[in-house]
Amino acid sequence: MLRLEEGSWKRAYAGNALAPYPTQMVQVVENLRLTHRDATVRFVHELACQHAASTGETAPSLWQVRSICAQIPAPVRLLADGREEEFRNRYRLTYPIPHDAHRIVWQIDHKAPLHVLVRDLRAPSHRALSGEVRPYLTLVIDSASRLVMAGLFSYDPPDRFLVAAAIRAGMLTTEHKPFGGVPDEIWVDNGKDLIADHVHQLVQGLGSTLFPGPPHYPELRGIVERFHETLDTRLWATLPGYVGANVVERNPKAQAELSLSELDQRFRTFLERYHQEVHSATGQTPLQFWQAHATQIPVNERLLDVLLKEAAHRRVLKEGIKYSGRIYWHANLATLVGEDILVRAAPSYMAPDSLEVYFEEQWRCTAFALDSAKGLALPRSVVTEAQRDQRAAARRRIAKAQATVKEIPSPPSEQRPPRRRAAPPPDPAGTPSLSTRPPDLFDFLVAQQMRKDPLP
Repeated sequence: MLRLEEGSWKRAYAGNALAPYPTQMVQVVENLRLTHRDATVRFVHELACQHAASTGETAPSLWQVRSICAQIPAPVRLLADGREEEFRNRYRLTYPIPHDAHRIVWQIDHKAPLHVLVRDLRAPSHRALSGEVRPYLTLVIDSASRLVMAGLFSYDPPDRFLVAAAIRAGMLTTEHKPFGGVPDEIWVDNGKDLIADHVHQLVQGLGSTLFPGPPHYPELRGIVERFHETLDTRLWATLPGYVGANVVERNPKAQAELSLSELDQRFRTFLERYHQEVHSATGQTPLQFWQAHATQIPVNERLLDVLLKEAAHRRVLKEGIKYSGRIYWHANLATLVGEDILVRAAPSYMAPDSLEVYFEEQWRCTAFALDSAKGLALPRSVVTEAQRDQRAAARRRIAKAQATVKEIPSPPSEQRPPRRRAAPPPDPAGTPSLSTRPPDLFDFLVAQQMRKDPLP
């Protein structure tokens, strides 16, 4: 009975532990907790007792210390313990970023990986051992209208080529996708695939601006991240093979039933319905908002396809251009032998069959691999004609230089007298030479033999 009453007293005292306690000691306990990172209640209690013993004050109880530490605001405790990321995610004050309805600003982000299993139908060399995999999704969303401009699935983690392909898909318009064009800005995070040189060159070549947001500011891409959550609750959770985000509550018997193409089809069907729903932030459907405010700038498909190819610097050799273990040739390369050029190749696991060649920021030709079908069928006459053109171009350049020099009169002081031809050396044997050519080794040997032979 005594123990029960003592326990009841402790619980009651803990609920109002600070009321009879001095304010100065409360401040001491709080200071001790905030100046020691991840300090436990018992450790703070020991430090408080040491302080009380040195000052002659009454030592606080363990329950009083626990109550004081619990009343410290959680954001303050997180910063005191150095938990910056958790503080930013849970407590840092944010403000919604307004988006100009007349400016096209895209947000790009990955979901890696999705919480749904699909059947792995890749080649056996790349297939997962279980035969199923959680795919990745790259989303492109317009910030103002909330239109999903593009969404690409992949088995492997996204790279710079997939990001470029997503930008291309967002810009192109089709019969089922009447929205697109060149955006004013593209907002991304600092992932190496999103800020790669290939992506920078593509965006700059199209006249747009790539804006990598500063780290630890997810609200700059909050629209695309929020849509990933919408997909997780409204689409992925309704599909077979859904495993959920919580590892503890994940269904261990979940199995993949859909292929990646079937998952993509379910995604397209959901987008058609989503684009017709009234959005709470705009009061209109995404399609209605786009049609009412956006000024769509069409994209040059030829330029887009060229810029999608990865750029690299090479030097034209006499046999052609060496790239990824293959040699590329074209008749127009004859005048560029020895020059540094820029080539663009389509992204692929293997070396492509053709390269786009640029010299002095001008497109020159589409070189083809010598071991490709076009290279093997190249007639000899084309090579001969290219060799003639190479020599003729060089001769024309030389003739032009000579004609330009003749038109410029030289100063009298710089005119040199005509060079005199040196007289031939005398014959070693003393016999007159039958020709005016200079003596050579044969004449020297004949003269030596005449010295050795006695006269008759």
